[in-house]
Amino acid sequence: MCQRGIGGEHRQRIRCGISGESHKPYGEEVKMKVMYIDCGMGAAGDMLTAALLELIPDREDFVRKLNGIWRDGVETVAKSEKRCGIRGTLVDVLVDGRA
Repeated sequence: MCQRGIGGEHRQRIRCGISGESHKPYGEEVKMKVMYIDCGMGAAGDMLTAALLELIPDREDFVRKLNGIWRDGVETVAKSEKRCGIRGTLVDVLVDGRA
């Protein structure tokens, strides 16, 4: 069914399979192991942490573990907020109870 060299353009890659998908076992979940973040213009730590928390299914557990590595008097607080109709995550790092 899948033959090379019949029609097509020069150097065209032909992928055999259902709808051109890569070859993987049926039902196998593909997980990303590496994520690149381009911070050429800088990135605020609280905003980057909030964005990454959106990717974690159990963010309360992650925040609890994060708080376990801080010194006494330092705490990370993450909460969902809605401003102007847009929902997002707000992360604050509190030192002695102050942001």
